Amino acid sequence: RNRPMADRFYITGMKPSYAPGETVEGAVHIATSKDLDCRAIRLKLVGAGNAKFVHHRKGRNGTTSETVTNEFNYLEEWRTLLGDLGKTVVIYGGGSNVVFGTPWALNEGLIVLKAASHETIAIRVKDHNLLKKDSVIGEAILLPSNITGTPISLSLHRDGKNEQGELCLSARWRAAMYNNEPSAPELEITVFHVSNLKNDHWVTNNDVYVEAYRLPSPADPAAAALPEPPATVRLPASGGGEHVFPFQFTLPADLPPSAEINQDCHVRYYAEANIDLAWEVDPTCKQPFTLARTTFASNWPEPVKNEQAAPTATNPACFPPFCCFPLCCVNLGDVLLSAGLPKTGYVAGERAGLTGQAQNGTDKALKLTMKLKRVATLRARGCTMLSSAELGSATFDVAPKQTLTLSPDQHFLVLPDAPPTFDGDLRLPPRPAGI
Repeated sequence: RNRPMADRFYITGMKPSYAPGETVEGAVHIATSKDLDCRAIRLKLVGAGNAKFVHHRKGRNGTTSETVTNEFNYLEEWRTLLGDLGKTVVIYGGGSNVVFGTPWALNEGLIVLKAASHETIAIRVKDHNLLKKDSVIGEAILLPSNITGTPISLSLHRDGKNEQGELCLSARWRAAMYNNEPSAPELEITVFHVSNLKNDHWVTNNDVYVEAYRLPSPADPAAAALPEPPATVRLPASGGGEHVFPFQFTLPADLPPSAEINQDCHVRYYAEANIDLAWEVDPTCKQPFTLARTTFASNWPEPVKNEQAAPTATNPACFPPFCCFPLCCVNLGDVLLSAGLPKTGYVAGERAGLTGQAQNGTDKALKLTMKLKRVATLRARGCTMLSSAELGSATFDVAPKQTLTLSPDQHFLVLPDAPPTFDGDLRLPPRPAGI
């Protein structure tokens, strides 16, 4: 169909790097030369881990190889920037009892709406379908008196009749800040779980999500089906057709940092905006960012100080270096090394410095090499594999008959950040000049 589309669609205002617990702010820009009708403008924040590698298994008939994969969501949170309909994340294969906000993705059930304190909110539990309209499994209403910040349970109805199932959520008003300026309060709904749902499929389990929207007037789901949400909103082309939608997210405090092991194994974070069009492929744009830890997460063990080890490595320096006869080896002096790190835990950007001594008892100048290696354990479908890579090195001279005292201020390596190396994979659209 020949439908007007956005001329430009991109995200600005985000920093290249954030820390867990920090606030992510930015804006979605849409420019259109014709009036554009859509159901909503939405943005989601995503953090996902992926692992893919070849696993070799030995058996009686020899060695077999198979490619194993695994995906894990650490963060997925949605915001409706334009439109009155807010949604949670879709829990695929959720079935009859669905939990939102697991410990590794706390904001799965979060919905943020712009509403007035006197308005009634419609709550719908729906089953996501790929090739047909999403089905309503049950619905309820959230009254202004229920917005207290404490968990409540709502019985579900369908087509004006009682329906099996129960929804547990909480709702509260929260202050909103955009560009360091106060904005109108927002309604924050947190869905915890939906239980005892009727399965909408014959073969597969429900793919469940919850949506919320303002009702134009009070309604009773026990008497009749709730009215449908607004079908479309319009982005006018008047005034240059430039539209800006600010957004704000607060990152959970215990997120793992970005990691780029290789092209198939990584932990990546990005913001993705989409224009929700009816019966069309939704235009999207993405903006990656790095998550770098500057402190230790609350669920990590605190780093402890290491005790200074005594010199234990003693190696006789021999000449020539490769001997054919034992009698040709002559001890030209001992090389003793005691080295360690002052603590057991570091974060990105921090210095990892050595303590100890390097004693050169020979007549030749020696070099002490310090290497920083990353060892990652990759897990997929019950298989594990270790992946190691050298991230940096430094070399220090040890003069003949001298002792080098190792100091964390002078003999160190800096733990690197994990910059996003996947801009090309996101197929970022070209931005206007000057942005």
